Amino acid sequence: MPVAPVDKSAQEQLQGALATIRYHQANFLIGILDDGTTVKGNMLSPQVGLEYAFQGRWERHPRWGDQFSFTDYRSFYPTDLDAIRSYLMENCKWIGPEISKRLVTAYGEQTLAVCKEESERVASDIAGITLRRAQEIAAMLRNNEADENLQLALKNLLGGTRVSRRAVSQILKKWGQDAPAHIRENPYALIEAIDEAQRISTPHILQRPHPATDFRIIAVKRSYLELSHPDVSLSKEERL
Repeated sequence: MPVAPVDKSAQEQLQGALATIRYHQANFLIGILDDGTTVKGNMLSPQVGLEYAFQGRWERHPRWGDQFSFTDYRSFYPTDLDAIRSYLMENCKWIGPEISKRLVTAYGEQTLAVCKEESERVASDIAGITLRRAQEIAAMLRNNEADENLQLALKNLLGGTRVSRRAVSQILKKWGQDAPAHIRENPYALIEAIDEAQRISTPHILQRPHPATDFRIIAVKRSYLELSHPDVSLSKEERL
């Protein structure tokens, strides 16, 4: 059931399963939850059928009505059996309505875990799934999990900086799943990736006439200090 119009400025929580991706480009998502609510915000790799807990604010669009604009989120696998079936059918190539029904009937709430970790058992138990297909299903689920872990790692590394969605896309294109490791090993490599993505000079991105507010410097200093020297904190000014 769609959420009634709300006019609040404080941060709120919202939870639901992603039912539709209406728009996703440069890591910006406009999606529809299973209850009809529209959500929008930065998300690297949204997955239809996955459960999300969002933190953000309600906004009213003059044409599209009330939308939830999120600034942070957590994701977790569904536990409702119908939601598990939907997730499998949306994300796994060889699974349709009948196979998904057989899977949840056999494994219940543990269906996703079994499919991801026990390919031989799935192939033996479930008619219509060969060992090769069971292995491909497991690989798909593990890849989705890797994408979620990558999102979390980059969010933690770059949170609080002004690194744009385009720059994040460039980082992912350049380093893929190894991006967090590259940043931890050499935070200064962020500058190159950001410059490749944006091709802009420092004066265009400064909000104050002080070099510490350059988001490239902030990203590097934050990553280096918090990863290599967790006992050292950036000043309030440097975190702006």
